[in-house]
Amino acid sequence: QEHLASFVKGLKERDQEIFKKRLLSEIPSSLQEIADQYGVSRERIRQIEERLIQQLKVYMSDYLR
Repeated sequence: QEHLASFVKGLKERDQEIFKKRLLSEIPSSLQEIADQYGVSRERIRQIEERLIQQLKVYMSDYLR
C-alpha cells in the first residue's frame, strides 16, 4: 500500500488521474469518459493505462524480491 502510494505520487498529474480513475476506483470510469475529459481518443487512454500498468510492474518488482 505504501509503495503504491509512492508510485502514484511520482506520476504526472494526468497519469495520476487516469491511474486512480481506471485502476484504483471501486467503479472505474470508462475509457470514453476519461478521453472526453482530456480531449483525446479512447485508444490513447488505453495506451496510457497500459504504460502505467507496465511501469507499476517494474516499480513493484523492486520491492517484491
